[in-house]
Amino acid sequence: MKRAVLGLICFFAFAVYAQAQALDTCTITGTLYDAQGQLAPGSVLTIQRVYKSRLLMRLSPQKVRADGSAHIVFTLPRGKIVNEVSDVVAFLEADMSGFNTPGGKPIAVPDSSTATLETLPLAQNIPKDVLPIRRTRRRLEPID
Repeated sequence: MKRAVLGLICFFAFAVYAQAQALDTCTITGTLYDAQGQLAPGSVLTIQRVYKSRLLMRLSPQKVRADGSAHIVFTLPRGKIVNEVSDVVAFLEADMSGFNTPGGKPIAVPDSSTATLETLPLAQNIPKDVLPIRRTRRRLEPID
């Protein structure tokens, strides 16, 4: 009986935690195109790094592959608007039009549960300690 009660308590605690986490994310959908403007099924978008309130949330790159229709779906931490600027900056990189930037293109994640890749704004006022970086063989270094 004690195990059953403990199991139920753990289950509900996890459910509440999972729901709280779901509310703090932004699901981003979009379609990937190559440099010629053609659909790019199977292409890869890399989330290089994610910062929230200047704190590094994710350093190791996460690769997201487009499906057969070139559609892509991924989640990022939901941004909060502080002084008219999102506090979440994600650096996205892909070998395609608009995202072919070494180290990743800095985008601002909105304060909403969903967004489209095509409408994500460029991050404004990127702090000096949140500059794009590139990985070399042995270290990370700023991109000039």
